[in-house]
Amino acid sequence: MGIIIKRENITKIERKHKELIEESKKIIEYTKKLNKELLEKSEQIRIENEKIQAEAEEIFREFREKMGIEV
Repeated sequence: MGIIIKRENITKIERKHKELIEESKKIIEYTKKLNKELLEKSEQIRIENEKIQAEAEEIFREFREKMGIEV
């Protein structure tokens, strides 16, 4: 007793499979775009953090100089 699969059902399955592949490609491309944007934003934040760190170090250096504290 074998399984009988109608040709139209196979065609429907193949069509759905192709649709899913196309949807997956779109999701992958969208994910790549989001990852790129996230990476760019992370880099901007890293640069901003470095600037803040440098400013803080300068403020503390000036404070130590005024207070006569040696490092």
